[in-house]
Amino acid sequence: MKIQSKTIKAFIALAVITNATFSGVIASDKANAQVNCQCVQYVQKVIGKHIPIWHAKEADSKLSGLGYTRVNTPVQGAIVVMQPSFPGSHRVSGHIGFIDSYNPANGKIKVKGSNQGGSGSDAGCDNVNVVQFGTDVRGRSDISFWVKGNNNSQPSESGDIRQDAQYSILSKATGRALDAGGANGSQPYMHGSPNQSNDFHLWKLVKAGDYYLIISKATGKALDPGAANGNQIYMHESPNPNNDFHLWKLVKAGDYFQVISKATGKALDAGGANGNGVYPHENPNPNNDFHLWKLQG
Repeated sequence: MKIQSKTIKAFIALAVITNATFSGVIASDKANAQVNCQCVQYVQKVIGKHIPIWHAKEADSKLSGLGYTRVNTPVQGAIVVMQPSFPGSHRVSGHIGFIDSYNPANGKIKVKGSNQGGSGSDAGCDNVNVVQFGTDVRGRSDISFWVKGNNNSQPSESGDIRQDAQYSILSKATGRALDAGGANGSQPYMHGSPNQSNDFHLWKLVKAGDYYLIISKATGKALDPGAANGNQIYMHESPNPNNDFHLWKLVKAGDYFQVISKATGKALDAGGANGNGVYPHENPNPNNDFHLWKLQG
């Protein structure tokens, strides 16, 4: 059968339109057949939820309703939403993806997402890659970060902890402050002279479901209990709300808290009789002052 040339041209034109993608804009889905995803579609596939938006820039107004909380620190795995004014974002639609890494020294992020020039495969999308953005994100109002967990469902045992506030964490037993570990920020310890003007004594509590990441203001690193059978606390350079070793349960005990690792079930201990170190104790005890911490902020 002879097919008219006009019919062929019309079919080709329809195919081109159907497969078109636009950065940061939701176009019509072709069920699950589409692999060249827009940025919003990739995020939807990864989190398993539909975000009812047309442009990526509109995600800010929807994520809280989907069980996500906005935080100030761009932790690994957090959803990042860029407005059109953010350098490197689409100038009309904005952009959305996931934090792959964050450098607290210069405030720059790497973003994993689709429709940003890549050809890798993930979550059913064949145009995914990691891109370094060259702009310092600190203090900017045109970029936001979201982690799983809703502030409105904050567990009662966490008392009146303020989301993403800056706290000194003080031992009830010794009065010393949890210090992020000096200039290299790798080994936390107990400092004998608490000082709220010292960024190494200040911590951000970033909510993730029923748990918190505990992140140093000075270094951007996360408090980590080490291996399951380990006996040493250290600082991890890439905070990740999906890593149980970065998550801590804050259990109210009078005016104090026990700080208990999700991964190991061990309690943060202020260092025993000399009170200089900090380590994970396998038997959390609300009657042991070395297991109790005051949040001052």
